[in-house]
Amino acid sequence: FFPVGTTVVNVSARDADGQLWTKAFNVTVFPGPSRLQQINPFAGVAPGTAEILGPLPGQSTPAVRIVGAGGASTGGTTADLWTGINDSNTYLSMPWSGDGVFTARLASFTSTDASAKAGLIFRETTTAGSRYSTIHLLRNGTVSFQHKTATGGSSTGTNFFNGTAPGGTGGIPEWLRLTRRGDTFTLAYSENGVAWTELSSRVNVLSGASLSVGFVVAPRTGGSTATATFDNISFLSPRQAWRQTHFGVASGEGVSADLADPDADGLPNLLEYALGSLPTATNTAAAPSLQLSGGGPTPSFLTLAFERIADPALTYAVEAATGSPAGPWSVIWTSTGPANVAGPVSVSDTVSLSAEQPRRFLRLRVSAE
Repeated sequence: FFPVGTTVVNVSARDADGQLWTKAFNVTVFPGPSRLQQINPFAGVAPGTAEILGPLPGQSTPAVRIVGAGGASTGGTTADLWTGINDSNTYLSMPWSGDGVFTARLASFTSTDASAKAGLIFRETTTAGSRYSTIHLLRNGTVSFQHKTATGGSSTGTNFFNGTAPGGTGGIPEWLRLTRRGDTFTLAYSENGVAWTELSSRVNVLSGASLSVGFVVAPRTGGSTATATFDNISFLSPRQAWRQTHFGVASGEGVSADLADPDADGLPNLLEYALGSLPTATNTAAAPSLQLSGGGPTPSFLTLAFERIADPALTYAVEAATGSPAGPWSVIWTSTGPANVAGPVSVSDTVSLSAEQPRRFLRLRVSAE
């Protein structure tokens, strides 16, 4: 496997006469979607194209240039994201299941129509009229959120600023981010990819675990084209985004590995993530805690308390053992998928403490898909 970016590969071989031959070539791994599709193609109009580029000046990861097309050859505003089943645009996508954080910078954008669009989009299907949620820029730098909540239904959009963000900044280039948490879609923009401004959230725009996500370029005027270049691309799961925030990398290797404990507080990274605590600052208070309930005439039970985050890819399991922490251990409670609602959790043992059974142990085990 090659890392994201461009890697120089040197290949050497000897022929039958013992002559050594060496060849160098570049392998570029793109960190985003790769399926190109023309939504609702019109007869007589050439489909859009996409080209993976090497890193732009000052960047370390590949970029992508998309030439968006669509609409009728006779023109009109027929190449856009529209109400009903009249969508016509170029879509570079990848399948996605579950939550995610999707970020890219629109580095450049050219078109003949000032209202052409380029941005990030979730779609339920790749059929015209599909439900979708998008954050995009118009050619003049207007940042807009647009969505369709019913198949073949109306599209609703909101323009947040026209070329200039609050504080006098904005325009192109501009960073965009689209975040999915269950059925909630949140959009944000940034001037530098570090400080982000959240613009809006929409609930119940799309539902279902499996959608597609990617880049949309819509020239708006039928038969014309619009060219957008995106760089600084990262399509991450929530756990990858957490690693990126705290360790500067999305992969789980070295100090960011699931079982690493960089702050030496006894909580490995996977537990720090699952408990909603910081992996780089010692915080023993974040660890699960045991409590004792009952007593006297009332049976006594151990209770394990901890914080849970809303990541459906995690499985939380509380296990119990009798007599010795060496086990055997048995599962008494689990939580995964949509049951992972953020907040405090308390799980009581299923076996009471008694004179005949005075020693009982509980532990939390977390695993990830």
